[in-house]
Amino acid sequence: MVGECNQQRTDCPYLEQGCYSDTHHEFFPKHKYRTKLERAFRNLTANTVQICRAEHDEIHATIRPPKKPSRQEMKRAVDGT
Repeated sequence: MVGECNQQRTDCPYLEQGCYSDTHHEFFPKHKYRTKLERAFRNLTANTVQICRAEHDEIHATIRPPKKPSRQEMKRAVDGT
């Protein structure tokens, strides 16, 4: 989801076209989450956060993706158990 950026950084690379925020998924990259269960897990509210697009870019450029949880862990999270 795209929204307003609450940071308004002066060094934002998107400043000219307008700073914005979007949804960062804590479990990335997207291509590793293909099944219906994996997509549901990745899109849980607890696994997403709305952040500045520039910050989002920095995360993906500097932080290693987390280890993909097991199917059982994802199923428990999705089922809420």
